[in-house]
Amino acid sequence: TSSIRDMLFAYGISSDRLLVSPDGVDLKIFDIAISKIDARAKLGLPREGKFLLYSGSLQTMLMEKGIDVIFLALSTLPFDVRLLVVGGTADDIAPYAACVRSLGVEDRVTFIPRVPRATLALYQKVADVLLMPFPFTTHYAYYMSPLKLFEYMASCRPIVATDLPSMRSVLDDTSALFIPPSDAMALARGIKRLLSDNEFSERIAGEAYRRVQQYSWDKRARNIIQFINE
Repeated sequence: TSSIRDMLFAYGISSDRLLVSPDGVDLKIFDIAISKIDARAKLGLPREGKFLLYSGSLQTMLMEKGIDVIFLALSTLPFDVRLLVVGGTADDIAPYAACVRSLGVEDRVTFIPRVPRATLALYQKVADVLLMPFPFTTHYAYYMSPLKLFEYMASCRPIVATDLPSMRSVLDDTSALFIPPSDAMALARGIKRLLSDNEFSERIAGEAYRRVQQYSWDKRARNIIQFINE
């Protein structure tokens, strides 16, 4: 990440010996041409209503990833807004299922254990809004390069992301809607804006999609090889 590179400058390592190479995405899998309605039909999901989606592991190194903040935000949103949580194992899901029951939103949350990437790509196409509400920790702010970031970008759906340096190194205000960390009300407001402002949603989703073309695994490999050769 850019933050790790900047830290290494303090050790006297020159910039021409460092290459920032974030994670990437397999566009053959995630850049698929299917409409929201057709994707919902393939997965047996309702045609109507709004879907939020969080994908990926539910914790990293025993650290929360902001899923509890999503549940709190959902509890303030209209009843036609539903949440899909795609990832983790049955054991991972159990404590979060208890959390949604305590908030009274269990009828609006569907947990889907880890699925193949091609199926995940379909789920992302189902969504009206994609969520990355990471809390502020040193790891999330400076060290991570999450796969879901690039997979989300390839889906051409609008993204709500926590305003962290790791997110800002790839996205900006033209390609995502940023919110403060651990702020359920800010997340709810961001979701409401994306669900109500189609022009804005399509604009930031389109810009993220345009940018992700440079983050394929093939281009990443070529950039690394070129850097080494030079």
